[in-house]
Amino acid sequence: MKVLFENSFFRLEQRENVAVLVRTATPFGDRRSIEDGHAGPADVLAASGLRRCLVDVRGSPPGRNDPLYEQASAAGRKRLHTICERTAVLVRSAAGKLQIQRLVRADGTEIPVFLDEKEAWDYLLR
Repeated sequence: MKVLFENSFFRLEQRENVAVLVRTATPFGDRRSIEDGHAGPADVLAASGLRRCLVDVRGSPPGRNDPLYEQASAAGRKRLHTICERTAVLVRSAAGKLQIQRLVRADGTEIPVFLDEKEAWDYLLR
């Protein structure tokens, strides 16, 4: 594992030929922190050449579904998913899976969401 980027909200690692974006437990504050928090890892990912990505949100703070968060994070989510040819999201609960699936649909993308880490890796490595 090689750490490519780290801020208060995300750690971007390289494992083999896969980028692993791990969400930390630090909650976002205002709109700017949400937008800036997503921009850094996306910039590094774009420059890395890695095109498969596991987004691990199991360690994130409780899910937010307020309009501020969803609107401010949409551009970062879409950018991340357009950089990668194959992306999987790893969550810790069924409720988290439903929330991420809803956001993915709202973004107009089709990204699988997994509760099982092995299944997520199997999807990414096939």
